[in-house]
Amino acid sequence: MTDLPIWECLYRIGVLKNFISHLNSYNNHSEFSGRRRRGPSFATDEDGSEARRSINRMTPKVSKYMLESGNYPVVSYREPPAIGGRVFPNVDIMQNIFNLSNMEIPISMVIDYAEKAIGYYQDDLPKSFFRTINPFWWLWKLVVSIIRIPFGIIEWAGYDSDKLETSSGGKLYKSIVGVTVFIVGLVTFLASIVQILDSFGMIQLVKDFFQKLGN
Repeated sequence: MTDLPIWECLYRIGVLKNFISHLNSYNNHSEFSGRRRRGPSFATDEDGSEARRSINRMTPKVSKYMLESGNYPVVSYREPPAIGGRVFPNVDIMQNIFNLSNMEIPISMVIDYAEKAIGYYQDDLPKSFFRTINPFWWLWKLVVSIIRIPFGIIEWAGYDSDKLETSSGGKLYKSIVGVTVFIVGLVTFLASIVQILDSFGMIQLVKDFFQKLGN
């Protein structure tokens, strides 16, 4: 799903927890505009208004984090026939937070999705730690960034970069440039290791070690 360094995982966990805190605050400082908990909700005091503003500002980022964790906050809801039987297909609950009560969808469902995303990033923390200290992972991230430069320029110019990237020529370009940059980066990395060892006078020790292994 995601391929993040450890600090990004920790940051996303913090953002999602903060988002849940604002949801709870808004829930405690809001009412419903219709009867029987129907109709859009509205803030009843300044605490509720501030929580609502924070939720609105955070919604795009939180939606992205949910999607990238594999949690798609889209539900379908059908009312019981006794109260109208309305059908709400493919409701994006993140984009309808303040109108969920009109569809009788509890705001706790948004919290559930946020907590699931938190669980994903918490489970990914051990892997993200080893990614972060792995120099080859950073080398690969550099390779991907360099490969993406021409497509980013094409997209910035207003053209369809995805179509070009998935074409035969685009795939060939990515393969050639990817292998070339990876090899150059690997050689540079190994040369840096040799230089560091040499600065500490450890080259001969390494040579002796490998000679002993060969014997």
